[in-house]
Amino acid sequence: MRGKITDFQLSFKIKNFVIWRLVRNFDEYLKFFYVGFKLTGDLIGYIAAFCTTIAYVPQAIKVYKTKRTNDISIGTFLLLSTGVALWLVYGIIIVSFPIIAANAVTFILSLYIFIMKMKLDFFKPAKAAE
Repeated sequence: MRGKITDFQLSFKIKNFVIWRLVRNFDEYLKFFYVGFKLTGDLIGYIAAFCTTIAYVPQAIKVYKTKRTNDISIGTFLLLSTGVALWLVYGIIIVSFPIIAANAVTFILSLYIFIMKMKLDFFKPAKAAE
C-alpha cells in the first residue's frame, strides 16, 4: 500500500538512496565534532587546572620563607579549601583526570598553608621569660 510509513522506512534504508548518504555523512561529522569538542574540553580543563593549582604556589612559598600567615583570612581560606576538596571528590566521582590532579595538588598546598596558619597564628609557643 502506497503512502505508509513502512514504505518510507524501507526506501530510507537503501544505501544508494541520497538521504542515506546525507545521514551517514552527518553522523561522521557529528562524531568528528564530538571528538574535537572532547579534546578541546580536556585541553581547557588542563589549562584551568594548571592555573588554579599554580595560584597556590606563590602563597605557599611566601609562607615557607617568611613563616608568617597573619595576612591570610582563615574564613576565606577554609571556604576556598573546602571548595577544592569538594572539587577533588567530584573529579573522583566522574573520573576526570584534570580535575583530580589539579585539586589533589591544590589541596596538598592548601593543607600546608592551613597547618602553618594554625601553627604560627593559633598555637604560638609561649615566649620564655627573660
